[in-house]
Amino acid sequence: MAYDVEDIQCPSPDELRSLVGAESWPLVIRQQGATEVSCLVEFPHSYAFSLLSFKNNGQLRDSVLPILEEQSQTPSTRFDGRTTSSTVRPVDNLGDEGYELVTRFDDTNEIHEIVVWSRTGPYRVRVSGRFPDQGVARSVARLWVKTQPAQ
Repeated sequence: MAYDVEDIQCPSPDELRSLVGAESWPLVIRQQGATEVSCLVEFPHSYAFSLLSFKNNGQLRDSVLPILEEQSQTPSTRFDGRTTSSTVRPVDNLGDEGYELVTRFDDTNEIHEIVVWSRTGPYRVRVSGRFPDQGVARSVARLWVKTQPAQ
């Protein structure tokens, strides 16, 4: 079956609310391009993250690991002067290939952002943003992988 972006739907607000364990309902906005779909999710006064699915072409075709490892080697200084550092880990049971990049503030070890990548058949997905913890980010990524079109 061909990759068809029209078949990709955002997870429901109810599913996302349950996964995140939030009391409020998220705003979910779906955007579609010629070869990709993104879902922007925002919980009022709380967490915000994005889901992206796209045709698996170009530099990410074989593996995202070298790109993530390169990104993790570069410390970052934010506009407020705080520095961050990142680590890359494989994630089991997440498509054909799953990795997470966790960026933390150096001074507090608080998570600044989590990015989870996966490849499954003809597409690649990314989940990125602020989450309550890494377990929630992985759960959202697994849900996003499940919503992709059948191969």
